[in-house]
Amino acid sequence: MPFTMEFIDHGRGIQFTGSGNLTGEEMIDSKHRLLADESKVRPLRFAIVSLVDVQHFDITPTEVHKLAALDKQVGELTPVVAVVVIAPRTHDFGMARMWETILDVPGWSASVVRTREEADAWLAPRIAAAASESPGRSPA
Repeated sequence: MPFTMEFIDHGRGIQFTGSGNLTGEEMIDSKHRLLADESKVRPLRFAIVSLVDVQHFDITPTEVHKLAALDKQVGELTPVVAVVVIAPRTHDFGMARMWETILDVPGWSASVVRTREEADAWLAPRIAAAASESPGRSPA
């Protein structure tokens, strides 16, 4: 599968990894799978999206907006999340930046970078800060 999802750091983080020919639909499907299990969403404090191994990224602006809307649903379950997207290729970087500019989830911070080293440097202080935050709130 070109887009995988793995829980890391004892469930406090999630890593999405794209490879080969990736579509926006595959990314949207993974968000739906994530939202299907609220008990796994609530403890999340950070996310890494790696597009390093993607050879072709077929995503439309409409799909980027759908991803941002799904992230807003995730944000209702977990109020403090740091999301970093690793996108070394110019097209992928641009599409990830589009997502970043329309993302509207209070309490979330996001960055798009080109290397894992940049991602780790950006994410480390945010993970440390999130460790002191309270767990995900209950739905209203």
